[in-house]
Amino acid sequence: KEVEELAGKEKVDFETELPLYDFQKVVAKFMVKTGSCLNACSVGSGKTAMLLGTLNHLKANNNLVIAPKSVLHQWKNEANTFLPAMSVFVVEGKKRERLEIYKKFNTENKTKVLITSYELARIDIENLILLGEYSSITCDEVHRLGNIFTKTRKAVKKLPTRHRYGLSATPLMNSRISELYGVIDWISPGSLGNFWEFCQRYALRNRWGAIVESINTEELTKKLSRHMIRKSLEEVGYQLPEKIFEEIPVVFSDKEKEFYDKIKKELLFEINKMDIDKLENPMTLQ
Repeated sequence: KEVEELAGKEKVDFETELPLYDFQKVVAKFMVKTGSCLNACSVGSGKTAMLLGTLNHLKANNNLVIAPKSVLHQWKNEANTFLPAMSVFVVEGKKRERLEIYKKFNTENKTKVLITSYELARIDIENLILLGEYSSITCDEVHRLGNIFTKTRKAVKKLPTRHRYGLSATPLMNSRISELYGVIDWISPGSLGNFWEFCQRYALRNRWGAIVESINTEELTKKLSRHMIRKSLEEVGYQLPEKIFEEIPVVFSDKEKEFYDKIKKELLFEINKMDIDKLENPMTLQ
């Protein structure tokens, strides 16, 4: 309640070295107060910066971030930018290389963060467990843990930590209320009760057993308010700077150009024949 009241004010007191915007401080304070929660703010709101500000405030010194493989180095760059004193380790490479990274992380005495992918978290789960209890575990695109029956979800849930933070602008993928349960149950185990009872209470199924829509939404929203916070760009976008668009030309090597031309030609065959016939010179398609 206190955090939600703060959300309506322009100035919010929050101790962090990061230059957060006022609404980001509100969210970060919610993350600190709850100890574990879902940050479901909109794309472009700066969820990574909010998380790093939270860790900075908590003085969390032994952190794990699990994220999609494509953004591991993006996480590293942001951590280096916002918290340059923090040691950053990205898990990648073959098994022997990964074991060396775990060893270095384990012997590092400074504030540190280990960044890995969902795939490697599942494969290397025993190594991650051997590193002991983490100050925090953050799952970026946490909706990937929505299905409680996957091997990845079961593996990640084994990891011991004091704080669990989930980041996702789309925590309810494909309107599957059952997967929202999976996310919140990872963040705050047991807070939503039994899975099947939850689905019976908040999900409407068709005659084939498939969930078609959510029910008792007001009750559910009240329950979720203890575990998640969301700020849309419509609410807080005025605090953010204007987007900067930059065109960066890409010069292909001979092999890349050959590969590009091959893909371009293959795409032509995916176009309806009737549409191709309307083009005067289909091979000039850009």
